[in-house]
Amino acid sequence: MNPIHPLGERKYRAGVASVFGWEAPAPLASAPSLAVTMTANATPITVGVLSAVAADITVTGVSADRYTLTTTSASPPAGLPESFARAWLLTEEDGAFPVTVAALSPNVVKLSEPLPRLPDMTESATITFSGWTVALPSSVTGSIARDAKWVVTYAPEWGGDAPTSSVETETGLLHVVCQPFDTRLTPQDFAAMMVTMGGTVPRSQQSWAHQISMGLEELVLFLRSHLAEADRTEDDVPAPQALRMAHAYYSAACAHDVTDPDTAESLRDRAERLATLAVRRIWVDVNQDGEADESETDEQLSGGSGADVGSFRVTPLVSRKFSIGGSF
Repeated sequence: MNPIHPLGERKYRAGVASVFGWEAPAPLASAPSLAVTMTANATPITVGVLSAVAADITVTGVSADRYTLTTTSASPPAGLPESFARAWLLTEEDGAFPVTVAALSPNVVKLSEPLPRLPDMTESATITFSGWTVALPSSVTGSIARDAKWVVTYAPEWGGDAPTSSVETETGLLHVVCQPFDTRLTPQDFAAMMVTMGGTVPRSQQSWAHQISMGLEELVLFLRSHLAEADRTEDDVPAPQALRMAHAYYSAACAHDVTDPDTAESLRDRAERLATLAVRRIWVDVNQDGEADESETDEQLSGGSGADVGSFRVTPLVSRKFSIGGSF
């Protein structure tokens, strides 16, 4: 399961067992459920009830620095991916605190950021995780599909003397493709490429994963601006690893946006130049089968005029068979 969803769109590889992950926007009164509509006017596929990524943890105390919680859990859940470490601390007197779990150990939970104030712990509190998952059936991931609609139905827990929880929904797009676009830029790669940023990860994060996700969104928007007129998407670009450097610079720009806008602008300009150079050698998987067919391997996106795609167009090349990053 890939926790990164560029532009909020879920992507899954066709024919591969996949897991749908969802983060609740509030504490829930009951488990949420998922349905997917594959095409317009089709009958929704009821996927089923989602499962919490970890069981609730009872909290009995909070340290003076508000970073460490004492719990009754002698066997806490295994370390969660950063994207699923978000949770809520539910207290009797002070309501719900949104938190991010930095570390789990027997009878101890450490937070990535301190609580805004010390809650009243006369009564015990509860850590409830906001992440939920469910396996997707083959009826969803069995064949290529774009713009399917997913709907999660959930009931927020209002607490107090509020009436029965209302039912809310969250919707989004789901794509089933041969190969979801991903440059495979890891936090380790990013730290090695941007050496001055390796030791500057904010305390509230485990790594630069969030900025890498934001950078991927910018790269996807760039590619879509050049592929839309040809009715293609970034997922039609095989071996996108050659765009990794552009992705790294977009991510670095996102990391500097708030603290150093001038540096961010310079990094983003560099990212766009690198991406522009890369897309001039993009082979497009026209029939979306994930393979370089004879009718496709002599085509690339290049600068040109006439029937352009943005500032690029699909142009035949003489006996050149390649995709981004390598030869066939």
